[in-house]
Amino acid sequence: MTVEQKIEKVKEVVHAIGVPSHVKGYLYLVAAIVKCAENPDCLKNFSKQVYPFVAEQYKVTEPIVKREMNHALQIAWDRGMLAEYFEGMDKKPTTKKVVTLIVDGLRLKDESNHKDDSVR
Repeated sequence: MTVEQKIEKVKEVVHAIGVPSHVKGYLYLVAAIVKCAENPDCLKNFSKQVYPFVAEQYKVTEPIVKREMNHALQIAWDRGMLAEYFEGMDKKPTTKKVVTLIVDGLRLKDESNHKDDSVR
């Protein structure tokens, strides 16, 4: 899968959880998910690796990145799509939790695609 294909897949998932593409947090979430998908170790130290990376990429401060990502997830939560997508969440998850779940889901899907390819 090319980088462009990964980005498009991540955008599909972020849209599916209810984050509208017109909010800044949408782009920040996509960047964070792609970064963590490429380097899962980022998830261990999310605040010190992911927020600075996204802030530098978009020429904004880390608090802005954090606030906009939280705002985007709040919209998704208020729409009910975030809880629906991750089935059964009773309270809004943290940004790190959402990114981790999406990265894990993409990794599992990618692994199952590779298994399907090797069977053929």
